[in-house]
Amino acid sequence: MQVAVTAAIITGIFGIIVALIAKLVPSASEKPTVEFPGQKKDRLGALGGLWLGTANQPRGPDGNHVQYPIRMDLTVKNRVVSGSSELHVPYRESQQVMALSLRASYWRDPYIEIDYENQDTNEFQFGTMLYELSDTGRELSGQYVGYGSLSGRIVTGTVRLSKGNANNASQEWLDYVQNNQPKVLPVADTISNS
Repeated sequence: MQVAVTAAIITGIFGIIVALIAKLVPSASEKPTVEFPGQKKDRLGALGGLWLGTANQPRGPDGNHVQYPIRMDLTVKNRVVSGSSELHVPYRESQQVMALSLRASYWRDPYIEIDYENQDTNEFQFGTMLYELSDTGRELSGQYVGYGSLSGRIVTGTVRLSKGNANNASQEWLDYVQNNQPKVLPVADTISNS
């Protein structure tokens, strides 16, 4: 009987310690993106602001190779990189405008990994983008993989972005979309539907 009481006390103390540790250790959403000693703060700061560019998806929503404009607005605060993105994806003879929430999960100069999900919680769309920041800090290029809500399957593609003018962001984006309309391109390579 004394052994059972001792075991119960030890179990109770262990449970309290685990609960305290869980409360004191920040969750993944509260952790800073950057945790690497010696990283250059100014390079992290280069990620903040407006980014405009083009995404290429070899197999778009309708099965065709598509190219479409993408806008990213990133904020760097307390070493956390987050933001939003807007895409104009060609879909069924028109274009679908999609809004994404962004949060960086990894940064090691010059690479940044950004997770995304659709801002509309009813749309099942999520994924990860891996970018390389240019030496000038004015270009991001990389690839993405995720689940596409319009495609209904895993999607992949490449993205190329250039730093925009944050002071004139809305007009610059409208001009960019006007001059870079979404396109359906010849299929780059055949991918089976299976």
